[in-house]
Amino acid sequence: MLENYKKYYPFFYTFLFLVLNIYMIYHGVLSRDAGHSWYHIALTSTSIKDFVYKMQSSEGTPYLWNFLLYLISRITDNVIYMHILHLCISTTSTFLFLKFFPLSRIISILFIFGYFNFYEYSVQPRNYAIGILFLFIFCILYKSKNKNIIFLVLVACIASYANIFSFIIAIILL
Repeated sequence: MLENYKKYYPFFYTFLFLVLNIYMIYHGVLSRDAGHSWYHIALTSTSIKDFVYKMQSSEGTPYLWNFLLYLISRITDNVIYMHILHLCISTTSTFLFLKFFPLSRIISILFIFGYFNFYEYSVQPRNYAIGILFLFIFCILYKSKNKNIIFLVLVACIASYANIFSFIIAIILL
């Protein structure tokens, strides 16, 4: 019984995390900066050139998150797809954290259901979650750094395009 728990606890808590996040997103309100990224930048950009202009004139953040939103907005104008993308990113981060990080289970569970990971990086669709995802991937790949040096650099570069905090952390890690 205990071995099954050890084997399946990342899946169970990731599923619980996903279900609770869906509930919170359904009953939540879109924040101003998430709405700005979706409605002002992604939906109203008529071309890549217009997207770059809007990013340069109104944003002080790297382009990765808003570019993903721009790509989604070319398919649909429904804001729920921004939430779905963000939920996929944050749920993947949560699973990787539970599966690969060598912390005690109680500390891991407290982290994933803590304020920042559960609300700021999951419920509110902002550019922080994608930076967290790539920094977690960097940490996982770092175990065998001699074999993965090119992937480590690539993942750190992608993380640096998420937000300024991920940029600073990626520089430190490299």
